Amino acid sequence: MTRMRLQKFLALVGLGSRRACETLIAEGRISVDGTPVTKLGTTIDPDLQKVAQDGVPLKMPKKVYLLVNKPVGYICSSRRDRTDRPLVLDLVEKPGIRLFTVGRLDVDSKGAIILTNDGDFANIVAHPRYDIPKTYKLRVRGQLTEDEIEMLRKGVWLAEGKATPIEVRIIKRLRSETIVRMTLKEGKNRIIRRVMAKAGFKVIELERTRIGPVALGSLKTGRNRNLNSVEIKKLLTAGTDSFGAAGKGAARKRRGRRKVQERKTEPGTGPARSRQTKGKAAGSRAKPTGPRKTGKKKVQRPPAARRKTGKVQGKRPRRPR
Repeated sequence: MTRMRLQKFLALVGLGSRRACETLIAEGRISVDGTPVTKLGTTIDPDLQKVAQDGVPLKMPKKVYLLVNKPVGYICSSRRDRTDRPLVLDLVEKPGIRLFTVGRLDVDSKGAIILTNDGDFANIVAHPRYDIPKTYKLRVRGQLTEDEIEMLRKGVWLAEGKATPIEVRIIKRLRSETIVRMTLKEGKNRIIRRVMAKAGFKVIELERTRIGPVALGSLKTGRNRNLNSVEIKKLLTAGTDSFGAAGKGAARKRRGRRKVQERKTEPGTGPARSRQTKGKAAGSRAKPTGPRKTGKKKVQRPPAARRKTGKVQGKRPRRPR
């Protein structure tokens, strides 16, 4: 295992948030190899060093991966809010292990949500750059036409940018409602409801049925199950493959931006260069500064340039027309 910050290790062990673990370190209650540590930012190797709290040894817990069928009314948070709403973490019993949700589902939505204590796994599954698709089943008020479905497929502009589903399909048409299946690779806040609102439809019911290759299946509401090794491997593979294939576009954009910045910093290039430098960079002769040469010899006027008659010394008077 690679080295990590001490407060991160304590948080993974289950002693609380990183802020709370920093307090334990500052109080001198944490020791590494028998020596108390009070300096924040200390790094350790959990495989080679022994960490203890008040003399009690601490060990890295076993990695846990749970799929939960979240009910409506539960929030995806590690802390209770002012209204004391129930947490998704209340649906599982894992004493001594600090779990957190991978991504979020709003309080009015239900369906698949993953709980884990593996930060690297959570980053791959939840981060937008890995492009792991999430599939939703939604019931909207009204009848969607084919033109409206096509509009959704082309993408809808939101405040953060354009949201483009990779699949929009009508499952069933009812008298005054439509059941739709939608798949996205984006994770903006309440994105499904906002996209449908742009199209002029209100979402009555929203359920996430699939996260990448992991389907909710017959898992009942409020229940959970462990992800098997095949599902975990498929999620990690889907994330890394997507970042290597579909994510190449973002990588190319980043490389392009870096090249532009490098060109701007090179001498004689970039929009901020001067005309003289620009001419040298293009291989042409630099534009001279000063008065323009016309080939005519400049006439030096005497100090008394004009007489009372208005005639200029040294020049012939102008002929009348």
